[in-house]
Amino acid sequence: YSTTLLRLPVEDREPSFRMCEKFVDDAIQNDWDDSTVTTKRNGDFLKQLLRLAYGQVEMEPIILSQVRESLLLKDRNPDLFLESAFCVAIGLQRNALNRMMEVTTHPSYLKFSALYTNPDLDIETEVFEKMESDITKNWQPLLKAIQEMAAHPKKTNLRHTTPSPQEVLAAFDLAMLDLWVSSLKYATPEMQSEQNRDFKGYYPRERLSPTCLRYLVPRAMKVKDQLKDDRVIQAMCGLMAILGECSGDISLIREATEQSLSLTNGKVTELTPYPIPECLAVALQEREQYEESLPFFEKSLEGIKTCVTRIKTDAIVLQACLVQAQFSKENALRWAFGYSPYFSTAQQYATLGVCRGLLVEQVEKWVSELGYSSVQEAEDRLVKKE
Repeated sequence: YSTTLLRLPVEDREPSFRMCEKFVDDAIQNDWDDSTVTTKRNGDFLKQLLRLAYGQVEMEPIILSQVRESLLLKDRNPDLFLESAFCVAIGLQRNALNRMMEVTTHPSYLKFSALYTNPDLDIETEVFEKMESDITKNWQPLLKAIQEMAAHPKKTNLRHTTPSPQEVLAAFDLAMLDLWVSSLKYATPEMQSEQNRDFKGYYPRERLSPTCLRYLVPRAMKVKDQLKDDRVIQAMCGLMAILGECSGDISLIREATEQSLSLTNGKVTELTPYPIPECLAVALQEREQYEESLPFFEKSLEGIKTCVTRIKTDAIVLQACLVQAQFSKENALRWAFGYSPYFSTAQQYATLGVCRGLLVEQVEKWVSELGYSSVQEAEDRLVKKE
């Protein structure tokens, strides 16, 4: 936990170190076995430590409050009840990253941890369902009320000015799917191989084990057909793009990308979800469909320029420039000078990746091949004088 502790403000480190020391002392004095250590570590101890280190907010009290308030509206105003429940689902979905511990601290998660050494392990559907039942227990009363409305529509006086009961339930499913993907992508050795690819200059793709994909993809396909509200469509597109990337299904990636871009007039904006459209650009690049990939790389770069945060900025810029160089090294240099955090002001706060250094090396090579005396001369002639 040394990395976690280093993230803490100085004033919080000493209490946290004492907390860790007490945990170790208790484990030794009580002779805890490995299973007990894991269970207790993944309980309140780790939750408290991560909340301090990453500034995570405890979601459970907030969600419980929202659930209670929503249920009060069920009989008084069914439309407002559905809208309120829909907002609860959106809140859960958008906080998937902060809720990962609901999955990773569950006792059954040990079965998923085994995927790291045995990626072909088959995990029964019942394991997923049991974990979901435990994770969603706090809003089960809300879900049951919505399910009742969906089963008996004539008993409710809906004016249909809000999402339907079926769409609200689908939004809760989307929140759960996002939580699964955020949590389970680390339970596969392929994630390590993708990080190794990143070190070699490739775009690191998202990965999930086959057993997770067998459970998640069919469910996601069912959910996406039920969602119509713009507030969740983009999130659904992002999820489908990730699942397409994990399963190698370029048609799924393409459909998600095109639908997402259609909602923003073909541009990458702050509404465009990760990993759109770079995942489609890279998928086409890997299939040597370079010309078709160029427009999607260009859209990705324009998004980076307008401060759409991407954790893989350096990898995106490098791959885009390499593809562009297939057609024009001058334009590849223009892209590097215009979009790389190394040469431009784009995303100066982005995490420094290995690909940034590799791009600099590639730029120097192109500069030499094109006969410029220096990188500065190339930038002056290709960019600053235009």
